[in-house]
Amino acid sequence: MEGVTYHNICETKGIEYLLIIGFFLLLIPFYLILSKRIKAERFIRKAFRSLSLQSIKVPQGLYFSRFHTWAHLETSGSARIGLDDFLAKLTGPVAFQPVRMLGDNIRKGELLALLISHGKHLRVCSPVSGQIVEDNPEVLEDSGQLAIDPFGKGWLFKVRPILWKEETNGYYIGEEASEWISQEINRFRNWLTGSVEEPNSLYSGIVLQDGGELIDQPLSELPAEAWKQFQEKFLS
Repeated sequence: MEGVTYHNICETKGIEYLLIIGFFLLLIPFYLILSKRIKAERFIRKAFRSLSLQSIKVPQGLYFSRFHTWAHLETSGSARIGLDDFLAKLTGPVAFQPVRMLGDNIRKGELLALLISHGKHLRVCSPVSGQIVEDNPEVLEDSGQLAIDPFGKGWLFKVRPILWKEETNGYYIGEEASEWISQEINRFRNWLTGSVEEPNSLYSGIVLQDGGELIDQPLSELPAEAWKQFQEKFLS
């Protein structure tokens, strides 16, 4: 046909171009996977840059329970109880909702209060058994004290203990408390890192978001399911 010119694709190196294009199309998914892994690793480093034993307060005269609550027996015979700094550093500011009232009797390990953040919550368990004789009005008015000063203005309740010696016998105090908190930091790191490494991780969408700004309070950005898992692994 006049006016129409045909070209042999081999002569114009068209096959080579197609191969090059195909190569780059195959390369793109590998690049994205590698990029996500690098972002995840950056997130982990950022998340734990501030979360270290040096940044977490561990007063040496308090008894620390595996519920990440503490207890201190006062000269009055009442035990002041509260959250530890490890938990406060992970959650950041939360709303405090007590589920017990003055005069209530509570057993060690029973639900004492809820920490609530944007529809997510953690259950706070009592470190000792006894009767609640006092609450902290400052925390009820300003729950920010839980994160700012968990061992001072941020205490939760005072309980008249009934089994103090038996129930605190296995708790951590002094250097043992510092060592335990260090182990908990590593355990949290392993739990979070393991979640990041799974291709279908529940948290990958959050961990791999642009910026990954989770230097402080990493739990605050994780979904409700992650809070449930944290509850089971660290607070139960």
